[in-house]
Amino acid sequence: MKSAIIYLRVSTLTQAQEGIGLEAQEQRCREYCAAHDMKVVAVNVDGGISGKRMDNRPELLKCLEVACKNKFTVVTYALSRMSRSVKDIFSITERLQKAGAGFASASEEFGSGAQAELMVGILGSLAQFERALIASRTKSALQTLKSQGKRVSGIAPYGYSIKGEDLKPNPKELAVVEVMAKLKAKGLAYRSVAKTLEAKKLWTRQGKTWTAGAILRILRRQEVPQAA
Repeated sequence: MKSAIIYLRVSTLTQAQEGIGLEAQEQRCREYCAAHDMKVVAVNVDGGISGKRMDNRPELLKCLEVACKNKFTVVTYALSRMSRSVKDIFSITERLQKAGAGFASASEEFGSGAQAELMVGILGSLAQFERALIASRTKSALQTLKSQGKRVSGIAPYGYSIKGEDLKPNPKELAVVEVMAKLKAKGLAYRSVAKTLEAKKLWTRQGKTWTAGAILRILRRQEVPQAA
């Protein structure tokens, strides 16, 4: 039986638009592994992080390192979950291939040989195009609101800070979001996630304990105007 590492990623924008949350991704990946006689040895999760770059996703980098070292197969829900950059996608698949490791998408068929390379290129290009399209639409919508004299937001969503008129990632808060995503991916209820965060002394922006509702809103609603 082959061994597999499941890699999951969401940005809040993707969850809101496509409804593909961490639980749904993991379930589909586990079904794929079971159907292909693969044993799941680990689940790596990058929560609330854009697929624009791979160098800012620690769980992806760790996943690739372990897979290459042990010749495991990396299974993800879709190619766009791995990356929305054609350059990064080819870099990832080439690295796995050279190490004797594997790569599989639970919702896409690549075929083999030259056909597989062609399909990865096509799907990667579509993922990159979708990222650019989402970013363009978001920017256009914000500009329209501003032109109408409407205040877009005076409070930055958790995980981000306001700089001028833009939202900038807040590494400290995004690290907490990542912990939330990992705990939820393990099957914990939102209330249990809140208690675990309290035990880890990870507080809200106001220095208070987390509530199940606040965690749910952060992980499941559209809060971040960025490409998925």
